[in-house]
Amino acid sequence: MASSSSSSFDVLESAINELDQQLRSNVLQISGWFSLLNNHLHDLHFFAYLRTILICIHKSSDTDEVAKILGSLPVKVEAAFQEIARDLNVASQKKYIPECPSKLHDVLHQSRVKVKLFKHQIEEALGHLSGCSLVLHSASLDYALWFNFIFSIEGMLHEISSVTDSIEEQKTIGLLKRDMKHLQHFLHGVLDFEYGFPSDPKVNSFLTHLTSVAVCIANWSLQYWIIKRDSIEKKSSIVQLQDLLRRIYPTTPEVLELNLNFLRALNKICNGPDEYFAESFLFFLLAIRDPYLGNLFVEERRDDILMELSSKSNQQYNIFIGLRSLIIYCISTNEPEEHNEDVQIILYEIKALLIEAGLFFPSESDHPSSEWQEKICLLQSEIFLKQQLKGSTIFVEGQFEDLKEVLTNLNYQSSALIVEVYREISSLYQSVRQNGTTEAKARISLFTLLSRILLFKANSSCMELLKDSECSTFLKKDHIQTLLEGLKWFATCVTNDQLDNPENVELILTGIEAVSTRVRCLHHTFLHDRITEEMINKTILSFSELLDNLMLIKPELRKVHPQIQRSNFPKICGMGFIDDLIGSTQELLKHDPDSIALVKHQIEEIHSGLTFLRSFFMDITEPSEGHDALKDLGTSITDVAYEVEYVIDFIEVGTGINWKHVLWLYDLLEEIRLIKMMVTNSYEKLTCYAMTQSANQISRQIVSQFGMTEINEEVVVLNDQAENVIVRLMRGTLQRDVVSIVGMPGIGKTTLAKKVYNDPNVAYHFHIRAWCSVSQGYQKRNVLLDILGNISISGLMDNMHHMRIEDLEVKLYQHLKQKRYLIVMDDVWGTESWSDLQSSLPNDGNGSRILITSRLHDVALKVKPDSDPLCLRLLSEDESWKLLRMKILHGGCSEELQEVGKKIAKRCEGLPLAIVAVAGLLARTEKNQDRWERIAESLSSKINDDPQSRCKDILQLSYNHLPDRLKACFLYMGAFVIDKDIPVRKLTRLWIAEGFIQGTKSLEDIAEAYLMDLIGRNLVMLSKRRSMGGVKTCRVHDILHDFCVAKATEENFLQLITRYDEPYAMSDDSDYGADSYDYYHPNPVTYERHRLFFCLNRKHFVKSRPSSSCARSLILFPTCDTYPRHPYDISFIAHHFKLLRVLDLENINMGVCFPTGIELLIQLTYLAVSGDIDSVPQSIADLWKLETLIVKGLKDEKIILPDTIWCMIQG
Repeated sequence: MASSSSSSFDVLESAINELDQQLRSNVLQISGWFSLLNNHLHDLHFFAYLRTILICIHKSSDTDEVAKILGSLPVKVEAAFQEIARDLNVASQKKYIPECPSKLHDVLHQSRVKVKLFKHQIEEALGHLSGCSLVLHSASLDYALWFNFIFSIEGMLHEISSVTDSIEEQKTIGLLKRDMKHLQHFLHGVLDFEYGFPSDPKVNSFLTHLTSVAVCIANWSLQYWIIKRDSIEKKSSIVQLQDLLRRIYPTTPEVLELNLNFLRALNKICNGPDEYFAESFLFFLLAIRDPYLGNLFVEERRDDILMELSSKSNQQYNIFIGLRSLIIYCISTNEPEEHNEDVQIILYEIKALLIEAGLFFPSESDHPSSEWQEKICLLQSEIFLKQQLKGSTIFVEGQFEDLKEVLTNLNYQSSALIVEVYREISSLYQSVRQNGTTEAKARISLFTLLSRILLFKANSSCMELLKDSECSTFLKKDHIQTLLEGLKWFATCVTNDQLDNPENVELILTGIEAVSTRVRCLHHTFLHDRITEEMINKTILSFSELLDNLMLIKPELRKVHPQIQRSNFPKICGMGFIDDLIGSTQELLKHDPDSIALVKHQIEEIHSGLTFLRSFFMDITEPSEGHDALKDLGTSITDVAYEVEYVIDFIEVGTGINWKHVLWLYDLLEEIRLIKMMVTNSYEKLTCYAMTQSANQISRQIVSQFGMTEINEEVVVLNDQAENVIVRLMRGTLQRDVVSIVGMPGIGKTTLAKKVYNDPNVAYHFHIRAWCSVSQGYQKRNVLLDILGNISISGLMDNMHHMRIEDLEVKLYQHLKQKRYLIVMDDVWGTESWSDLQSSLPNDGNGSRILITSRLHDVALKVKPDSDPLCLRLLSEDESWKLLRMKILHGGCSEELQEVGKKIAKRCEGLPLAIVAVAGLLARTEKNQDRWERIAESLSSKINDDPQSRCKDILQLSYNHLPDRLKACFLYMGAFVIDKDIPVRKLTRLWIAEGFIQGTKSLEDIAEAYLMDLIGRNLVMLSKRRSMGGVKTCRVHDILHDFCVAKATEENFLQLITRYDEPYAMSDDSDYGADSYDYYHPNPVTYERHRLFFCLNRKHFVKSRPSSSCARSLILFPTCDTYPRHPYDISFIAHHFKLLRVLDLENINMGVCFPTGIELLIQLTYLAVSGDIDSVPQSIADLWKLETLIVKGLKDEKIILPDTIWCMIQG
């Protein structure tokens, strides 16, 4: 519908065009005037276009801002141009060309003067308009005027291109002209409305955008027309032109969105035809890309365009058909669906394809068409399958045929997945049509196909993210890798008939759609630099939700996770371990590493569940006694807790971030929920029993954690036997002599030898005294070093570790020569040690003595055949009671208690160690007859007259009465080398690192209180005191050590690996000399226990390259020379023991560099190493859980610590 404005525009345009035609027809007649007149006409033409633009904006946008900018300018300009139009018509009618060109010049000059009056105002108005927000209302737009407006932009660009001398500017202006021209024809095609523009917000948005860009083009054109530019300004001008081109190009992301919304609105208003609108947009796109197709588009020859496409290449025609189908989906999607995430991602991907089409279509050489066709096929299949599953009826007439047309036309066979999907859909379609398959079964099959497509596309998105180096700015690589693992697992879950219940289809489809959608959204938002933390969190959450759904509907899916033998878990200190796990998970959640992001809320629920269950057992020391329900619950929750720790740690360290472990965690969470339910249902009955147990267990608790237990170091031995030994040592022959003490284990041989060794008369009599423990695992070098260490020769200790055995023998001989010495060889098992040492012990006829203790009588006779070894006898009943009373009754006692005490002493069968052990038990028991009677009955229940067996029974009884945490601390003593002093600081630090020590006080103080309690119970012996008080070193008796090792093995508490175990039994045990040896184990030795203690030669340990997927502690005690001379490569540790919490390699030289990969052992709380190093690397700070770090330098230089160590969390 034409307006007066558009009519006046036509009059002016007609007048200018008429004069221009006359001018060009009479070039020869007016050659002198041609250039001048031509410039005047071009100038008028240009400003005529500007005048149309101003009037259109004035009439189309009714905002206050626009009205303020324009004011009365459009009215004045319109009036001036009407006058100009009349003057030009007069000039044309009077034939000023060719008859009177000077008069035409005057007319044109006057016209330019009139325009010049408004030039500055127009320039200023356009400048403001290009920067303001234009708002158009399509319902009030003048249809013809608006198209004249677009035509005017094209005309202005034409005028500019005629005067520019820049080839690059001409090229860019040409592209703008082309796009504006094709835009006009596209709009004419889709806006064929009789009464003007339709009223719709999306139409308004599209037209407003085009108008805004057109105003910017007009402003640029005016600036170019009136201002001469230098070379720098021309470069800037080209940048502006390119930006304007981007803002008008139909497949620029923002413009594409506007185009599709525009077509969607038109399709809704017209109720179709969606195919026509889709084709129009594609024709517009083709016209821009191909000049010939562009001409056909301008001429509105739609059929010819399709014929041209098919004649060029069937492939291009098929792509056109595929794209048309996708655009139809876009523009036929209703508004509520637009906000659905599943629909949004399809729209995103369609838009991405159209953006790519804008870059290469219809060319065949610019893009790998098979990959592109696969994308179209996948989208078409996804849309089809979703339509089937969400509809009330599947395979509605025509839907499958549409899909078949697209997939058949496209080269779908290039994709194995699409081939399979198409084949299965076709088969399913035929089967449903022939009533061979029920609709319910068909839906499940369609669901499986859709799930595979969704997961395939999500997997492709992850792979694209993984390949992009910039994605690490937003996403961690391990996050993406984890998503890939999850996608693979989900793909497995929806195949092989895993899901066969129709009721579950919607539930699982929702989950898989959410996962696929959010992963694909993550990819698309990353591509457009719009990725947010919220998007990442939503993606992670969708995985968790889908896992929940899968776990709910298919319990057998749980079977896919790995299995671990619960029989390998420690069987003691279960509640203590749970306490430690609760604390460690709380710290983990607080630290919140990226590695647990996908399972964070599951770990939170596990932590909450364990806290609840532990509160129930809080007052129960031993839930395994007397009540099967408590015993079963305690065992169950402990086993679950060990598995939880294992799985969480595996996920945390990123050991091949495996979704089977994540699923495993869900399975354990279900177990915790079940146990909570059982506890809740049985609360009243179990709590009643728990209170009874708690009352009965009071006497078993540690006596005091606030004060040190008093240590009774008084030694009771038979005085006559001690005098006998002293006489043999100090009197008799002046020749070197051997005195032997023999007797069964626990009878007091070492106690007697120590009493004699420390006797003041003996100490005064001998110039030199030295003590060495030989033991069953005899090592000549170690014994020599022990003796030399006792002698404390100035300057020797610094060098002796580097000396050969022969040199050590010489040194010992030299320092003993001409001196009266006493050497005690404790716990001798054979004659080898004596044979090795006697040549180093000079016989100077000065009364030197060697005191030997042994369990074996024949060993003493072989050392000195004509001797009379002192055979220690068992204590009598009176002596047994005397020893027991001295240990526990420092005052008097009632006759009843004395009677029971004598009964207990009698049942110890005269073995001092048994008496001392039971004394430690009685010392922690209330001193009343009933309590003591129970212990007496426990001893009498085992009919055993053998003193050693009776001793073991007593040790077992003492062990049973230990509080749970003390059991762990006591059994840990079995890991240390037998007959060797144990440094208390090292011991207590290890206890803390192992999680045995819990409390709100200082953990070091609590650990020392535990030790004092064990000493008070006579289970641990004090060896040396600190100068300021307290215990410096301690040890356990041989029998107690054997008991600890046996019990620890039985309880799976720890595993002690010695040179007597395979594969080390047949190997040479030497660890001295050049590091060139043949020992090599072809395969790493694998262990399954929780704690591993290696008592081995260093080279055998390193060469065997042991490994364990579940060990939490690894400590090495070398069997020979305690000084780590030669460097060893221990880099395998970080790869073979990934879950270690405790790593003690203090007795092995790791060389000049810190062990490679140690920073990967992020579970470490205790680390002890040594070597020829001078610094600790910065990466040590990666071990954020580390509490104890011991670095022993083997050079005489200080070790430099990194600055990062002071920032460590646990430090």
